[in-house]
Amino acid sequence: MKRNRLTPRAIAVLIILLASSPAISQLGSPSGFPPFALPPSSQWRTGQSSIETGAVEARAAKYFEERNIQSASIVRSNDSGSHEASRSFRDCTYSCPEMIVVPSGRFLMGSNSAEADRQPNEGPQHPVTIRNPFAIGKYEVTGAEWDACVANGDCLGVATNLGRRPVTVNWVEARSYAEWLSKKTGQRYFLPSEAEWEYAARAGTDTPWNTGEAIISDDANILDQFRQAVPVGGFPPNAFGLHDMHGNVAEWTLDCLDVGYFGVPNDGGAAVTPNCPQRVVRGGGWADMPKDVRSARRSGAAPSGESPSIGFRVARAM
Repeated sequence: MKRNRLTPRAIAVLIILLASSPAISQLGSPSGFPPFALPPSSQWRTGQSSIETGAVEARAAKYFEERNIQSASIVRSNDSGSHEASRSFRDCTYSCPEMIVVPSGRFLMGSNSAEADRQPNEGPQHPVTIRNPFAIGKYEVTGAEWDACVANGDCLGVATNLGRRPVTVNWVEARSYAEWLSKKTGQRYFLPSEAEWEYAARAGTDTPWNTGEAIISDDANILDQFRQAVPVGGFPPNAFGLHDMHGNVAEWTLDCLDVGYFGVPNDGGAAVTPNCPQRVVRGGGWADMPKDVRSARRSGAAPSGESPSIGFRVARAM
């Protein structure tokens, strides 16, 4: 797939547009507020925005069409019914998310001391071995997928009517969705561990982003270019076939925030403690600067907190 790059002129126009944006003052951390803090949940509501949804989706569709950005969907399994690495599948039609099988492997988690804009909690960089393949959502969980859980009575709230735009919920609600999928399909669904998330996001890369040494607005929904999340899958996938691992919405993981990676297992499992005050959030959101959507970037939020730029994707045991 050919990927277009912004010209210097286009970059200059983008900078001017950003400078005039009312949201520019909120850039710099996921969801527009300092890391590890969320505003009261009453200030936010899932999927709501002052920007008209239809206008944003039309703008996003035009953007993707002009750049010939498309997402391919390959649903395939072998004759035995088991799923091959980097192939996608669904455990049920329509209401279940499309999953990508991620191979086992070993990687360096976190950032090294030479990485630009590195934060103290991104180290020490350490080896992690993912011993078994697992599956992870090809996309962030969408409003339509969430609404199916709401309609079944297993997820709280009302229908979002967001379609293919990602749903934004708190950590507790995200887990309830994974539990519903497990009950519905008979398979074990869960929020990915922080290590599983980073391994999947990197997709074999050791650069700050899975796009290499740089990332631009053609690569991901960042820099407040649409002023909110856009339909999933509009930007190019990484080498594993996963979309929106950088930007669009930041994503909940299973782990408790452990500054300095103390107590985090090296086998890809999650670091979980009783009465966890903050859960790890990864990937950065639509309003974030490139430095805040790096593969190693970590932040945290209260499990009961909601934000218009924090969603999730699910993982599944193989």
